[in-house]
Amino acid sequence: MDVGTISVILLAGMLLLLAIGMPLGFASGFLAVVVMVLKFGPELLFSNFGTGPLNILAQRIYGITTDYVLISVPLFILMATLLERSGIARDMYSSLNMWLSRTRGGIAVVTAIMAIVMAAMSGIIGGEVVLLGLIALPQMLRL
Repeated sequence: MDVGTISVILLAGMLLLLAIGMPLGFASGFLAVVVMVLKFGPELLFSNFGTGPLNILAQRIYGITTDYVLISVPLFILMATLLERSGIARDMYSSLNMWLSRTRGGIAVVTAIMAIVMAAMSGIIGGEVVLLGLIALPQMLRL
C-alpha cells in the first residue's frame, strides 16, 4: 500500500467520521488503527501483547501524556490567578497604559510581546495563552 492510498483513506475516513459526529480524538485513533491493520495485516491485532506497531502506538501515547513539561500548564494558571486576584495585573497594565498611551493599541502590542517572551521561555504555548487570557483580557477590556 503506497502513501497516496493511505492518504486518501485517512482523508475520506476523517471526513466521514467527523460528518457523522464522532469526536476528533476518537476518529484519529480509530483511523490510525485501521491504517495500521491495512498496512501490517490483521495479525497485528491478535499477535502477542507487547510486540508490533500497536505496542509502539501505545508507548508513544503514554510517552506524550507523561511529559514533564506539561506540569507547567497548571502552574501558569496558578500564576495568572494570583496576579489577577492580588491586583498586580491591574496595576501593571495601568502603568503600561500610562507609558504607551500615545501609541495606538499599545496595550495589545505589549501583550503580544509578553506572549512571545513567555512562550520562548517555557516552550509551552498553551500555558501562556491561558495566562495571558486570564490576565490581559479583563485589563484590555477595562482600558
